[in-house]
Amino acid sequence: MSDLARIDSIDVLRDFRAQVWKFAEAAKVALGDAESELTRTIMWLETEQTAYWAGQIRKRTDLVSRAAEKLREKRVFKDASGRVPSAVDEEKALRVAKAKLEEAEEKAAATKRYIRVLQKTADDYKGAIAGIAAFVAYDIPLSVARLDKLSDILRQYVDLTPAGQGGEGSESVGEGSGSSTTTLMVRSPDSTDSDTQPAEDLPDFPSFEPPQVVLVHTHKPSGLILAADGKSVADEGNQYRRFADLAEAQAYAGRKADSDPLIECAIYNAAKVRL
Repeated sequence: MSDLARIDSIDVLRDFRAQVWKFAEAAKVALGDAESELTRTIMWLETEQTAYWAGQIRKRTDLVSRAAEKLREKRVFKDASGRVPSAVDEEKALRVAKAKLEEAEEKAAATKRYIRVLQKTADDYKGAIAGIAAFVAYDIPLSVARLDKLSDILRQYVDLTPAGQGGEGSESVGEGSGSSTTTLMVRSPDSTDSDTQPAEDLPDFPSFEPPQVVLVHTHKPSGLILAADGKSVADEGNQYRRFADLAEAQAYAGRKADSDPLIECAIYNAAKVRL
């Protein structure tokens, strides 16, 4: 008895695809907003605040000088009666001017200090989100492309299968809750009788003569077949890398596994049998 897989709705893949893209867009916005906020704050400190407190230091230094000069004049010059007048107000004004100058100098130093703190925070943040940023930018598009490919394959299968035909590879349309449900019966991949049977999921497989072989790159996390260079998503017929013999292909596969552990290399002979 064959092991069978039951597929009740192809549209679930479309709905899941939409949710994946929604998550990707939300993640991009969140990551971008956080980084932009850090950048804006650093620029505000480096430009506006640095310039403001530098200007305040100049102004308050001038106020201290003028207050000190008034106090000196009050202490040096006598009034009409020949007495030295009280300099209480001038002394108070000088203390206030010096306090304001010290405040400006502290603010300027704090601005420089927090510029360094925020720059380090920004660097730490970028390092911390590198993984999820790569996931959103690279893995999710690969996964969505894989979902699109699966949906296309299943819909082609439905279009080619005679309606109402029983057994394996059949499509049946049932009624329930006012809607139709498409049910596909597909043979499970691990139900093959022999590991030497030709692969059936290799469209546009090229023709070549032994001992030549071809190699297919697959992205492990998503299962998506890549182009012949092992980088971009494959176009139809552009996923096969040809080698003169098995040894040459195996040597290449070994180097590829060492350089990129997320890539799996599968080697096939002219009969589409995986080696």
